[in-house]
Amino acid sequence: MQAKRLAEVRKPTVAVPRERSPRAIVDGIEIVELRVRTLDELFHPLDPSPIARRDLSETAADYLYTELRDVSGDFGVRVVVHLPDAEMAHADAVVAAIRRHFAWSAVATRQAMHRLRRLGLLSLAIGLLAVAGLIGVAQLLVRSYERTFVSTLAESITIIAWVILWRPVEVLLFDWWPLRTDIALYERLAALDIECRAASQGSPAA
Repeated sequence: MQAKRLAEVRKPTVAVPRERSPRAIVDGIEIVELRVRTLDELFHPLDPSPIARRDLSETAADYLYTELRDVSGDFGVRVVVHLPDAEMAHADAVVAAIRRHFAWSAVATRQAMHRLRRLGLLSLAIGLLAVAGLIGVAQLLVRSYERTFVSTLAESITIIAWVILWRPVEVLLFDWWPLRTDIALYERLAALDIECRAASQGSPAA
């Protein structure tokens, strides 16, 4: 499952406002808590891999992504996963699975960014050739005919030629920046301080 295609790396593209309680601060560490009733809530239901290699469920991954994206930079951060008491034997595997999931997400997103930039460069090269050809046609029309409608047609062709370059330029200048931001966040998630606590222990701030 870890060799899944890039398109399967899930993350929220739009932040959905939701009401939540202020996070606890313990010894200068901001606590992000994740509570599950069973391990099945934490992992992808179709992944048969051992726990340490399983993919997180979309719900769990999106929750952590959103929570950590919104964390302030004033404190350190710790993720506390509350597991059923009977599942605490899998605590180390759960921590490994969370880190592995986001480490892979960082790798996959970086690959996507490189592919996007290559596509942008290829599109730009094709666009420049098209622009050169269209402008050449426009200039030929202007030199060959003196009628007003021909001049208007030539101007229209020139405008179309430059519009062709809009999308490649947008890809190269802007579209890859959100992916770079995601890479930094995924790498941060993969390196987080993660603690598993038995549900009976309650919150670390209690």
